Amino acid sequence: VFKGAGIPSSSTSKGHSWTAKVRVSDGAAWSPWATSNTVVIGNTAPITTGLTISEATLTTLESATVELTHSDVDGDEMANSQIIWLKDGVRESSLDGSTTLSSEQTLKGEVWTVQVKAGDGSLLSENTLTKSIEIVNTAPIIAVELSADPSILNPLSADISTTDVDGDALTSTLNWYRNGFLEASLTNQTSVPALLLGPGQVWSVEATVSDGTAIGPTAYQSATVLNLAPTAQFEQRSVVAWIGETVTFDGSASSDLDGRIASFTWAWADVNGASGAGVGATFSFIPSGVASVTLIVMDDLGATATENQTLTPTAGPKVTELEASAESQTVALRWSYEGPNATFQIQRNGITIDTV
Repeated sequence: VFKGAGIPSSSTSKGHSWTAKVRVSDGAAWSPWATSNTVVIGNTAPITTGLTISEATLTTLESATVELTHSDVDGDEMANSQIIWLKDGVRESSLDGSTTLSSEQTLKGEVWTVQVKAGDGSLLSENTLTKSIEIVNTAPIIAVELSADPSILNPLSADISTTDVDGDALTSTLNWYRNGFLEASLTNQTSVPALLLGPGQVWSVEATVSDGTAIGPTAYQSATVLNLAPTAQFEQRSVVAWIGETVTFDGSASSDLDGRIASFTWAWADVNGASGAGVGATFSFIPSGVASVTLIVMDDLGATATENQTLTPTAGPKVTELEASAESQTVALRWSYEGPNATFQIQRNGITIDTV
């Protein structure tokens, strides 16, 4: 209850009903009370006090959100606020009321403006707050994949792919490194010629892409050049292999496409249980029967290859029925022989004294 001609606003609240009663006096008597019509305190519009935006600039891969604050003398919570988005000055009605500007809505070079009025569910603020967002360039992306199992028979190549969400023209740059050192002759080449490849080398490619405004993240890949296994090959030097006679084999025809033969290792075993081993490009042994011969070659990086052969030696002609008899001061020798023409050496105490 207030006495006087008015009520201060600080004493009113939204929804209250107020009536006034008055009477007058002539100094001697009072008139009857007169009652006014009822006045209901109505809603007061809120005031938009702040507008924040998550990003001042965006790329076409990023989204932005807005937040607004308000004050309301009635203590009302904010509701049904007005949010309007404009693209390059033109209203985008499909975004009315949205607190998010999605990346799917934007393109490079656009300027978006958001206008907000806080609401209390019934009224909007009379003041409007505005902020703008510029859509800037998105850096392009490059990816690189190297071909599998490079060798001197399989050149090394790079498969390059680039993307740019802004649709800009792109320029790629490729640099190749061999064992960590730049191979300048291959700049911007997508393959390494086989003649530059060597077993065990580590090749790396560094790829970048530019849209004229920004350079995207650098892509790296590396590959190790394979060492090709050597080829083992040997042949019998002796025209005929005889049982009990030395047979020689030669492995110098073995080869290695991407290096050199570093070692030759031999092994043999025959059906009679005899066996042996040796090293070197050539190898000799005396077989007593059918024998298996194995050559293992190793290249300068440790790769190996094996060749196996079967040796079937021939039993040679023999001297039989050898007899010796003394006749006066001479010794007569007689023997039997069946075979091809041959020369016979007669030795005494290991020294040849005659040939027949």
